[in-house]
Amino acid sequence: MESSKNLSWLLHPGINAVRHITYGILIGFTLALTSTSVLNYVRVGRQDHQKKAHAPVRRNEPQVLDGVTGLIGNTPLVRINSLSDALGVEILGKAEFLNPGGSVKDRVALRVIEDAEQDGLLCPHTGSRIFEGTVGSTGISIATIAKARGYDATIIMPDDVAEEKIKALQCLGAEVQRVRPASIVDKNQYVVIALEGGCPPDLALPASGINRMTNNIDLALPIIDDAFRITDVEAVAMSRYLVQHDGLFLGSSSACNLVASIKLVRQLGWKDGQTIVTILCDSGNRHYSKFW
Repeated sequence: MESSKNLSWLLHPGINAVRHITYGILIGFTLALTSTSVLNYVRVGRQDHQKKAHAPVRRNEPQVLDGVTGLIGNTPLVRINSLSDALGVEILGKAEFLNPGGSVKDRVALRVIEDAEQDGLLCPHTGSRIFEGTVGSTGISIATIAKARGYDATIIMPDDVAEEKIKALQCLGAEVQRVRPASIVDKNQYVVIALEGGCPPDLALPASGINRMTNNIDLALPIIDDAFRITDVEAVAMSRYLVQHDGLFLGSSSACNLVASIKLVRQLGWKDGQTIVTILCDSGNRHYSKFW
């Protein structure tokens, strides 16, 4: 009789009993799901960890450029530490000497050749020949790109240029014609001879050693605020200073631009961290015999 009373709640459960039973079922079901999820998470995490442990390390894929012309441009800015620290400003140089042809003239040469190709004046691998009158750097850039694009190159230059420029051109497979220095109005001047060969003259102006106004600079006059005259002595002194204090082996054009940068900083009275950017046109490896 007593046991029947104890079991009566099972046969006729009250509201509280039903509520407790329902809660118990829900809690048990929730715990079962949670335990399963935790076990699955641990198992998947362990598998992922094992996969990562055995997977090869991925490195950034190197950028693949399209031949030697793909190396032209996108040169970095380099801080000239010694000058910047001494003057209290930031003097930055666009390192154009890192172009494959060794100077800023690579940009000019590539553009001239690409324009000629688009206009139908040049066609690769058809025996076309490019004539260039130059004192060196543009000719080296022309010769470099000409070989890469399937052209021959004839370079006409004064016979008093640095011998290392001649050797560089010959190594690049260019035909080199050396003529006596002459006035631009002389028919024997190297640019005039190149024109007779069928090629436009240089489209870039060297930073030093020229005593006339060329058409490209004349067109730029409206956006030029000022100009500085740099002597050979100043350029040579700057080039040697940079080697000793910065480890930068730069050419005459680069040295002239940095001397001009110092003069501009002093003229403007800058000393509070202002930034000036110039062009490091060339390295010193073409100036051993003439500049160094």
